[in-house]
Formats: sequence, structure tokens, C-alpha cells
Amino acid sequence: MMMQMRDLNPIGRAAKISTVIYGVVNVIYAAVLLWYNSVYRTYLNDPNADQTALLRADDVLLGLGIFFLIAFIGCFSVNGRWIYLASKNAAIASPAPDRVSPGWAVGWYFVPIMNLFKPFTAMKEIWEGSVGLNRTPGSSIPGWLTVWWLLWIVLNIADSAASNIGTDPFSTPEDYINGNRLTAVIALLWLIPIYLFWRIIDEVTAAQTSASDVFA
Repeated sequence: MMMQMRDLNPIGRAAKISTVIYGVVNVIYAAVLLWYNSVYRTYLNDPNADQTALLRADDVLLGLGIFFLIAFIGCFSVNGRWIYLASKNAAIASPAPDRVSPGWAVGWYFVPIMNLFKPFTAMKEIWEGSVGLNRTPGSSIPGWLTVWWLLWIVLNIADSAASNIGTDPFSTPEDYINGNRLTAVIALLWLIPIYLFWRIIDEVTAAQTSASDVFA
């Protein structure tokens, strides 16, 4: 008996909304980092400056950091659910014994080393088992899907490196400012893979909605 595909539209809408929210949070985070740099530099350049403004800026930055973490966890939770269901549907539409299971399509993101390539393998299988069904047999995945994954890896590494700039005992205030500036730039660059992932959600959800009518 053929298993019935799940309706991906509700979680697809939620995933697209959460992805947009995460993009907006990245823009806000970048803006606040640059504002903090301005407050910090003003304090450094004025020997008689009151610490009140700097302490207030510290509180804002800390609060935003907590909010950013909550937004990330929320976005990943919703999008992880979408990946799971999309993988499950793709397995019904295009079964294969060696494909990545729906659980591991999400789980590989948490496994060191393997998370550099296995999640992308799962996403390619999701794409080929949904959008790929409506295309010429043997056609390759679009180049922008590969760009999405490469940016995911590069920007995660860059984020980790930037977070360590200006934090060691031998760093200068200017190092700290430069670290914040670099982190702000990286936060804005994240908008590219964020948009590309939104596009993945949109196209896969639409394709699986069409396929579900066939497999119903």
C-alpha cells in the first residue's frame, strides 16, 4: 500500500515566516553591533566620559544576543520540522534504499565533520524527490542550491573566527571594535543563504503539493 504524503503547506508557511524573521534579526544584530562600536569609540576617545552610556549599550547588546539565540533556536526548530517532513515525503515520491532517513536529514546538522556534507546530501535528495520529479530525468540540481550550502559552511566558520577577535588578553580595544565590525558584515552576508533557503522551502513545498495529488 502506497503511503500518503503529508501536506507540507502549513509547516512550509511557518518555515518561510521563521526564516524571514531570522533574516530581520540578523539585520538588527548588525545595526546594533555598529551602534555599539560608535558608543564604545566615543567612550575611548573621551577621557572624561561617563560609563553610563557604555553600560547601557552593554545591556542592549547582551539582551539582543539572548534574543538572537532564541530566534536561532526557534527558526531551526521550525525549519528542522520542515526538513523532516519534506524528506519523508520525498522518500515516498522517490524511494531508494540508500537515501538519508528523515531523522538523519535533521540529525546530521549536529554531528561534527559529517555536518559538512551529509545535510547537503539529504537536501539534494529532498530536491530531487520533489522539484526534480517535474524536470528532465538526469538533470542536475540548480547551482544556487550548492551556493546555499557553501555559504552555510563558510559563514559558520567565519562567525566562529570573528567571535574570537578582540577577546584574548593581548587584544586591544581596536581589535574588539574590528571584531564587532566583521561580525556585523557576516550577519548581513547571512541574508544570502537565508534567502536561498527560503527559496528551497518555497519550491520544494510547491512541488510536493503537486506531487501529493498524484500519490494521494
